[in-house]
Amino acid sequence: MTPMCPEWYQPLLMPVTDTLPCGENLEDDAAFLLLETRMQPRMGAEYGDFVETVDPINWGEIEREVKTLLTRSLDLRLVLVLIRCRFRKIGIPALDEGLCALLWLLKQWPEQVHPQLYDEGSFEPLMRANVLAELESSNGILADLRMQPLPKVSGLQLNVRDVERATLNPQAEQSLDENALSLARLGWQEQQADVIFSLRHAEQHLNQLRLLLIEMLSDDAPDFSGLFKVLALFGFAGAPPAPVVDQAELPEVTIETPAVQPLDVSLPESEQIAARVVTTPTIETLTMLPVRNIQDRTDALMRLREIQQWFVRYEPSSPVGDLLTLTEQMVGKRFAELMQILPQDLIARLSNGQES
Repeated sequence: MTPMCPEWYQPLLMPVTDTLPCGENLEDDAAFLLLETRMQPRMGAEYGDFVETVDPINWGEIEREVKTLLTRSLDLRLVLVLIRCRFRKIGIPALDEGLCALLWLLKQWPEQVHPQLYDEGSFEPLMRANVLAELESSNGILADLRMQPLPKVSGLQLNVRDVERATLNPQAEQSLDENALSLARLGWQEQQADVIFSLRHAEQHLNQLRLLLIEMLSDDAPDFSGLFKVLALFGFAGAPPAPVVDQAELPEVTIETPAVQPLDVSLPESEQIAARVVTTPTIETLTMLPVRNIQDRTDALMRLREIQQWFVRYEPSSPVGDLLTLTEQMVGKRFAELMQILPQDLIARLSNGQES
């Protein structure tokens, strides 16, 4: 199911004209070329010991310029720039919001949206493929995503790069401790954090985009493997990942120009939160998911935390909840560290190899 056009993008992605809903091609437009130049990574020149200071990108100004260009042309490149602008305003949810906008545009005007698939009657998919491959540019959207802060948990403030480094390269210098990462994930699970769930939704919508581009571009479609790898780090959040469909199973697609569907702008201001792209699954929704076997320490800690919370909630007078909290704190600790946690009489019994 194609997501609706996100609320923030709705006034920006209106048809330019009735006859040319996606407007003109900006390929040789001076304002567009200047915008692209300003978005390029810049490094200060070095003159001996002197290093030239590079002015930071003025994202507010960039956003205003993009909005002006969108009144003349609906171009996928402009949406990619807006995703980066939105990262500076709303953080991680900007990715899922932007993916939904891209999906909506490609479904609404598959042939007319820029860059177009045909150039002077010849099928030229590479331009669109290269533009959308920028979703995982190490100097663009993917770099921005890695720097985004995650919800603070247990006094720990992490960003996406911290989780990526700890998971994919745990031996790297300054990599997060495995136990700290496990506890952070438990905390996010307990918080039911919107930001974490938005990453799961982004993974699902990215998969929808990938499949749509396979239909449109065939072998030239980008696979987004780098971005998928980062989003998969947050698969513990609840909802299962979108299924991967083999290309052979995809139906043959004929790209046609659909009738323009009106944007849904009917929601009153009081319901704006409910209309957000990021929706938080309820606890009831999560409990409907099938229980899977424990695969690793993180899974075991999550299960232990669930049991501990049950006793705290439903049997508050029982000491079991406190004992399970103590058990959780013991995981991964060396014996010397346990001496700071456990009662002395229990330490003595453990030292003698007796059962506690």
